[in-house]
Amino acid sequence: MNYTRTPRDTAHYRVGDPAQLPWCGDAAITALELGVPDEPLPVSHKANPNWARNFENYGIHCGKVYGAVAPFRRGSGGHIGLANGFDPARRGYFIRGGKQSEIVRDSWLVESRLIDLRWPNAAHQRPLPTLDEATEAKALVSSNFVPQFGLL
Repeated sequence: MNYTRTPRDTAHYRVGDPAQLPWCGDAAITALELGVPDEPLPVSHKANPNWARNFENYGIHCGKVYGAVAPFRRGSGGHIGLANGFDPARRGYFIRGGKQSEIVRDSWLVESRLIDLRWPNAAHQRPLPTLDEATEAKALVSSNFVPQFGLL
């Protein structure tokens, strides 16, 4: 079940200023609000839009897609970010997210913690690049934004 956001709801999200609330959920919701503002959010976001596990039912399930919304387990909570790459040798995802060393940045997260890869219902999908140590440095330099969702 989804709900439609109103301008009043948007004010609650602090859209566009994860520096005010540097949680991973705030960085993700800001990217989604700016990139796909008409995409409905699951009802669970209304109660707590910044909790990472609330992204488990966002949009639709997808495969390894560049920019996919990637919720991860961490105890009873979690972490949320956008997928920038996958390394089969490390069995890990290269994730851009907030609250990674207190900033929005790219970090490797182990595949076993991944809950799902999610995608907005109406957005175009691009395959997730496979990274290794040689291509990781290039990705760090060249991926200063996730094109589908704007600024992150």
